[in-house]
Amino acid sequence: MIFNRHEKEVLPQLSHARGRRQLERLTTFSDGVIAVAITLLVLPLIDSLSESRSEGVRKTVQDNGPLLIAFFFTFAVVAMMWSLHNRVFGLLRAYNLRIFWINLLFLSFVALLPWVSALDILPSNLGGDNTGWSPTASLTYWSVLGTVQLSIFLLAWQVHTHPQLLADPEETLTRGQLTRGWLFSLTFYAVGALSYVLRDVGPFLPLLLFPLSALIGHYAAREDQLKDEPQRQPTKRKPASKKARTTRGVRSSR
Repeated sequence: MIFNRHEKEVLPQLSHARGRRQLERLTTFSDGVIAVAITLLVLPLIDSLSESRSEGVRKTVQDNGPLLIAFFFTFAVVAMMWSLHNRVFGLLRAYNLRIFWINLLFLSFVALLPWVSALDILPSNLGGDNTGWSPTASLTYWSVLGTVQLSIFLLAWQVHTHPQLLADPEETLTRGQLTRGWLFSLTFYAVGALSYVLRDVGPFLPLLLFPLSALIGHYAAREDQLKDEPQRQPTKRKPASKKARTTRGVRSSR
């Protein structure tokens, strides 16, 4: 890749074939980092299983309930982020330096997810007190998720504001998709901050994500719907010409 300090957008000026090769390399690298991160999520479960090998399966599952929930939730989030990343990069024919660095920011925080998901983000006794739950760990976890989502939004915004990078200028991201991106990022940050401040109910605040996700999806869909609706403007009647007015005057006199 050529870095030109006098040009902020280098790759769009390259040949189409070369730009496509560079984009494929970046996409392959990104997919590899995400695949490794999503695989490493299971390591805390393997370590916990090796420590409780002598216990029965039921006891092991009960003791590792928080780790299992954290694993499946984080796995689902990473899968969703990869899907969004794939959607954004699938629209491109080339990329600029901002997309390159924002993508590195995205990958760096995705690589942190196996570590933060192993922190004490859930109480050891689900449904009981907050024993085993750390508000600092919860704040760290949700801040990392918020930054991952924010970087996806920034990538989408770059694509939306730089149509020259698109493979098909007619196919781009909608306003509702962009709105959904920054709202989810704000939601993740808010859950982390509130769980740190409201420590008595902090472990249960993530449950708010279910109704909030539905509201955000409805709002984003409504925004796209309003944009797609044709703007109905009252048709203005053209003023009659002088000749037409004269003709109507002659007819009325008869």
